[in-house]
Amino acid sequence: MDEDQIMWRIQGTDSEAVLLAAHYAVQPLARGAALAAASTTQAGQEAIMELEDFKLAETVRASAHLAVTARGHRVAEKILASRSGGKLARDALRRTLLRWLADNPKVSSTEKFVESPSAAALGFQVTDNDVENEAEFLAENNLIKGIGVAQSRHAIRPSITMEGREALDDPGTIWDFIKRGGVSQHVYNNQFEGAVAAITQGSNVNHMETHQTNVTTAERAVFSQRLAAVLEALPDDAPADLRECLTDLEASARDDAVSKPSLLARASQAFVIAASTEAGREIMQQLGHAVSVISQ
Repeated sequence: MDEDQIMWRIQGTDSEAVLLAAHYAVQPLARGAALAAASTTQAGQEAIMELEDFKLAETVRASAHLAVTARGHRVAEKILASRSGGKLARDALRRTLLRWLADNPKVSSTEKFVESPSAAALGFQVTDNDVENEAEFLAENNLIKGIGVAQSRHAIRPSITMEGREALDDPGTIWDFIKRGGVSQHVYNNQFEGAVAAITQGSNVNHMETHQTNVTTAERAVFSQRLAAVLEALPDDAPADLRECLTDLEASARDDAVSKPSLLARASQAFVIAASTEAGREIMQQLGHAVSVISQ
């Protein structure tokens, strides 16, 4: 993952808050101060681990202070630069709003975002009108959903959609993601490429390449049949978001106008979710069997 991708990944998170706090410090930051920059102590500990995994910071053994690496300083500068420009500032707001909804599934309205720590961490003033505009934009492009009311453009009982989650994982801007029709530039997380390639016995599904973008009637029938078997075999304690993702994929497969890249992008999200479950490998094998039909 390059520095731009890391910037998009941590933007609006506790990892960003801790990184910037350490970036501003003249000397390595005391661990207590680093933890205080996050929303909770636990979140701070996880943020430090993530920063170390991305090689943005390292813990000084002698003092346990947090020191930002050269790479970390570069990423911090990119984050700060992204907040100063019009287009980049809008994208930062959109991405942070999406991540806030992903982390707060029971929030009553997007209006609550204005006073949230996530909005404050952006580093520029966020008005109610700004959030109304971006909530409306995200809803119009199916990245969030909620109940609209006549007096306001805020979404009531908002939630992030599957497309919204894919946009968060995309290395480009939210607008770039939308312009591509909601298909991610790298629909397969590198962490799972090897596993998926093995599961599909050498098919090219891990690279999401197709010579023909249209799904034939025969392919659709076989894919739908195999996908139905995956859903039927899901254990009762399977995560709700995995079941929702597979159900959404099944519905998309019934659309005559759906393309192979679109189906593959949705399938990739199911792979990522499935990998974190107890029966992950079995589910991935079954899903890989289904996806191999449209990946030739």
